Amino acid sequence: GQGAAFIVLEAAEHARSRGAQPSGELLGAGAAGEPQAVSVPWPADPRGRAFAAAMRAALKDAGLAPLDIDTVVLAAADDASEEGELAALRAVFNGSGESPALLRPKRLLGETLGASAGIGLLTALAAAGEGEAQGTRTALVNAFEMGGSVSSLIVKAAS
Repeated sequence: GQGAAFIVLEAAEHARSRGAQPSGELLGAGAAGEPQAVSVPWPADPRGRAFAAAMRAALKDAGLAPLDIDTVVLAAADDASEEGELAALRAVFNGSGESPALLRPKRLLGETLGASAGIGLLTALAAAGEGEAQGTRTALVNAFEMGGSVSSLIVKAAS
């Protein structure tokens, strides 16, 4: 697939000094890996340990608890590839109260490979800023790259 996303990441003070209105704020990031052949299209672990590690690292970096997350943007493109990611979500969010809303941009757009993470981030910012997902203020965005790299970002709507 093909696609593109363009995001400017800068200090809020710098953006405001040039008259720009920030769309959101990056609160935390986490990464993990599940080394595998580049030809494997999705993390092979059905328990999603790499996804869970990345999400926990992002939550720690942001100083947040799972309960603080309103929405999760999934990296998966279909039911088969969601298995490990959903298992990771259950492991990370289990017992934290209400489950966050799930957004699946790849279900609408298809697999865009390298652009998927940026599109996921823009989806989260749109949901947080425009209220597309009712109650969204803080979102966790998952991404996966062939070869086993997994990352999670946490963003919140601009205040």
